Amino acid sequence: MTAAAFAKGFLALEGELTPILVHLVRSDKGTTEMLDTSDQATKFMAKVKHKLHDIIRTDREFTDEDIQKLVPTKSTSLLNAIKKVKNPRQMCAKLSGHVHSLTEQLKEMLNSNAHKPQDPFLYHDETLELMTHRWYKLDKDFKLKNGTYDISLIPDIYDSIKYDIQHNRYWAV
Repeated sequence: MTAAAFAKGFLALEGELTPILVHLVRSDKGTTEMLDTSDQATKFMAKVKHKLHDIIRTDREFTDEDIQKLVPTKSTSLLNAIKKVKNPRQMCAKLSGHVHSLTEQLKEMLNSNAHKPQDPFLYHDETLELMTHRWYKLDKDFKLKNGTYDISLIPDIYDSIKYDIQHNRYWAV
């Protein structure tokens, strides 16, 4: 949704976001490729993803050596983020717990609302059932069966949180 909103604004497109989003996720060859698909860029991205996955699997607080490797530039914002995260695996578990709790609350609302003819008013006429499904999918896919976490979903979780805070905050519990 964020990519569709960005494309709409950047290209000055008219109309609803849904058709733009559908066009962005088409699976024909060429439409799903990134702008820089060179071998060098692909190898670099794979290397970064591998490092991130190794870091996330670590169940301990960051050491000074970890921090030196992760933030050689000593960027204040990155250092603050690392201090906030402390233990990446525990932070993923905490995030997973929050997403699961929200999903359970939404399911409960959906079940208690079943006898009522109308859902709460949600942005762009999204139904409570669709919202619940959106969060359930993130809940189900974030924590893998082997107990690790799919960190590629963290931006999706962030986008969903931001979306609901901006557009659906009036009915939130």
